Amino acid sequence: EYFKELCGLMRIFVNS
Repeated sequence: EYFKELCGLMRIFVNS
């Protein structure tokens, strides 16, 4: 669960 949340956050950063 925690890892998935981190992945989502990183994805947003990469998307920016």
